[in-house]
Amino acid sequence: NSTTPFDQKYKAFSEELYQSNDKQETIQPFNYYDAGAFAQVFWTYQKLNILTGVRYDYHSIYKSFFNPRIAVNYKITNDLALRASYNSGHRTPSSFYSGYSYDLSLNQNGFTVGGFNEGLKAERLKSIETGVKYNYSANTQFDLVLFYNEVDNKIEKEIVSELQTSKGGQDFDFYIRNGFSNVKKTKVAALKFSVLTKEFFFSSLRSRLSASYNYSEVNYQNGINGNPSDRMFN
Repeated sequence: NSTTPFDQKYKAFSEELYQSNDKQETIQPFNYYDAGAFAQVFWTYQKLNILTGVRYDYHSIYKSFFNPRIAVNYKITNDLALRASYNSGHRTPSSFYSGYSYDLSLNQNGFTVGGFNEGLKAERLKSIETGVKYNYSANTQFDLVLFYNEVDNKIEKEIVSELQTSKGGQDFDFYIRNGFSNVKKTKVAALKFSVLTKEFFFSSLRSRLSASYNYSEVNYQNGINGNPSDRMFN
């Protein structure tokens, strides 16, 4: 009589500690609920377009979030347009981020194991973007974009290990953590230049070619992995 994982009986989700069948204390994924509402207004005046909006979310664990946004587009000519925007947002930790972690402390007297990470915080994003778009011809378009993002409490993978021993080597303390943690502040600045062209072989052939060049710089304040500042080209 073979069994499958679907034959197992699982207890209901709970925010409380419980005693499993093997008598080891553990934690189940948590229950939560969230609700949100948003409103936006689009306004046009001659060559100027403005979009404004706001969103409110309530999370039963991480509480309230208020995220406004505004975007402006100004058409200088029929072929040249400027744009700028400000956006904000958030991301709450999922049960995977909170539950997929463990702490192990080992010394000469035994070991202790910890699991569920209740200390994770929600990410908060602020983003500013500006750009210019130029239609060189009916088939070719150039686009230049500059943006800056600032993220508080960014959720990142974390693996930490530490070993301390006494001079004689008889006493030791080993600690390892594998899971997710918050980076206090992450700043990302990027510049992107793109070219889009259509029908670049024959006018009768439906073809499309796009190319872009990106430069970005990422700065981690009190970073938990990698270098405090990383530069990327692609």
